[in-house]
Amino acid sequence: MFWLAKFNGSTLYQHDSQGREVQFRKVIDRSKDLKSLSIVVTKDRVYTVSLEDSHFSLFIHGTIVNFFAHDINPKNLKNIRVIYFKREQVDFNVGSLKQTGPSKTLFTALGFQCNIDGKNFKRILHIYANGEFTMADK
Repeated sequence: MFWLAKFNGSTLYQHDSQGREVQFRKVIDRSKDLKSLSIVVTKDRVYTVSLEDSHFSLFIHGTIVNFFAHDINPKNLKNIRVIYFKREQVDFNVGSLKQTGPSKTLFTALGFQCNIDGKNFKRILHIYANGEFTMADK
């Protein structure tokens, strides 16, 4: 699973041509030009959030499904910004406080945050390794 960011005329991948990881800070630093962010689970399953109109796209086995929030008007969105993070599980030994095994990614979050009528609003997809997802608002 990896991310890719689309800007005005360019694309930035999570890994460069030599396989080195690109820090997500490079996306944040160019957030004013960011058009969309995608999470590629497999070549047949890609999730995308558009920062131009706040819609989500889901590409599954050659079919694209676009979905918009029925409860918000994209024209009312102010200061829209991307949300991306991974929720990790780390197990520790209570006595030694040492990690007992490798961390495990529970889900990858993809979404947007904005202001609507002066109030903060977030819509986030929780994307699981098997390609399933849930959506949450905050």
